Amino acid sequence: MHVQSSNRLVQLIQTMLPPTLPKVDDASVERRTPKTARAYAFITLGKLCLRDESLAKECLNLLARELHQNIENSSPSIQSNALLVMGDLCVKYTNLVDKYVPVMAMCLQSGESSSENFNLDMTTCTYATIPGVPGSSSSMVRKHAILLLSSLILQDYIKWRGLLVHRFLVAYVDDDESVSKLAEMTLCGPLLSRQRNLFFNNFVESLFVLNRCTAHPIYAAAEANGDNGAGLAVGFEGINLSGMYGRMKRLNIYRMMLNHMTDEEKIGITARLAKVVLGGALESDGDLSMACRQSPPGMFSPSEARKSQQQRRECAISVLSDAFAVLTSKEAKVGRTSGGEEGDVEDNTTDANGTAQFTAVKGKLLSKISRKHLIETILPILCNLKSILEANRSPLLKDLMRYLVDIFRSYRKEAREVLASDPTVLQEIEYDTRQFEKQRRQKRANRASRLSKGSSMGSERISLTSKVGNTPTDQNKS
Repeated sequence: MHVQSSNRLVQLIQTMLPPTLPKVDDASVERRTPKTARAYAFITLGKLCLRDESLAKECLNLLARELHQNIENSSPSIQSNALLVMGDLCVKYTNLVDKYVPVMAMCLQSGESSSENFNLDMTTCTYATIPGVPGSSSSMVRKHAILLLSSLILQDYIKWRGLLVHRFLVAYVDDDESVSKLAEMTLCGPLLSRQRNLFFNNFVESLFVLNRCTAHPIYAAAEANGDNGAGLAVGFEGINLSGMYGRMKRLNIYRMMLNHMTDEEKIGITARLAKVVLGGALESDGDLSMACRQSPPGMFSPSEARKSQQQRRECAISVLSDAFAVLTSKEAKVGRTSGGEEGDVEDNTTDANGTAQFTAVKGKLLSKISRKHLIETILPILCNLKSILEANRSPLLKDLMRYLVDIFRSYRKEAREVLASDPTVLQEIEYDTRQFEKQRRQKRANRASRLSKGSSMGSERISLTSKVGNTPTDQNKS
């Protein structure tokens, strides 16, 4: 049985929500509201809002304001409780809270990482923060955001829209290991089980989003996905994984997504990367095309327009570099038999059941499809792109050559057949491949030499230490 709360009680709770308490008179001194009291006040207000829809309408803006990262005099405990209240209200009043989903999604990257403290509220079956406990920090806000948003998605209270899935991917590489593990568990567990093609549908888009290549149409399409023109899409504010600074995190995200894809999906990803990214670099205009060519005069001048153009160029270069890294990675390879040779399955196999034979045949068929697409479609694109990168002395040439070496090492015979009509290009690629392999072997030899020298010097130090420790007194004692 629900009892309507009195206006006096609601007003009393609302006086404890602001950072400062109301003054008794003009002569009184301004006093700060204790953060512990504010945190409990938000939870109490949430319970009252669940009983009163008109009160919920009045308080939603107040709750959403506390979730902004630049809010003053807030704390992780207050933000966490405000987020949990928003989640409860989303279940009760879905249409009212829907426009605040972008603000809730920002909590996936709230503040900095640390330890956490939880307290299970049996009334609403949600976790509330224990305010005032040492160690309570923003990592708990990010954990609550992961659990809350994933639960709302699984129950169809909110949909994947805008760049929400990419915010979850960024949470996977959170500096706090506990947050990272929780994001991986939810992404690769219930969320991926609910939508099996989640990673496949968002993989190519992730290259543009994570590198902040905002001028490209793919980024714009991803940001507007599911918004239906309402202007309430989840954005990517406050996140910066572009450039060399975030390269390792980006590659870890790509590997995780590829590790949860089927061979058919990997073939599709390779085809789309070749068409959209590598093929886009061959076009006459666009950021990807500009990234493969020399910087125009005045690119590095101090004007704002030039700075923006240079930033766009650097983001596009990172997209192309990431694409080559993905295409070369072992995670993107379609399954092969030992030795990399495709052969016919023998009919007299007696130690394998029908399922195993079907899997083997399917794997070999997919390998042939992947090889055919690689040789007939991707290789010509790489040859054309190689000429452009060489003419412009682009730093991307080394990434392209690494991919060409990988192709020639795996399918040298087929590659020669395709390029037989252009012997000059074939000779150049074979020569470049030999030189590239030679340089790579030399680098490995130099690295091994440095390691061996380091270990020998360490052995000499140990020997000298043992000699110094073996004093005449020690010898007499022995």
